[in-house]
Amino acid sequence: MSIPQKIAYKEQELASNALESNNLQVVGNAVKYIARAGLKDPDHEITDLRKAIWYLNREIVRIAKTKDTNTSASA
Repeated sequence: MSIPQKIAYKEQELASNALESNNLQVVGNAVKYIARAGLKDPDHEITDLRKAIWYLNREIVRIAKTKDTNTSASA
């Protein structure tokens, strides 16, 4: 049984939107940790900033993989 093209497209679109939403959440978490760094507990300011770096690095790796995949596909 094959899936109608219209439904397959919608499933792909939903998956793409979910990924985009997740990517925005990752960057939003980094901003949150930067904005709140040390506010709850001044002794954890560096920890909060390291968490922000972790989220940013995660997004950088994702973007780099996407660009690598796009570059490979077009070559």
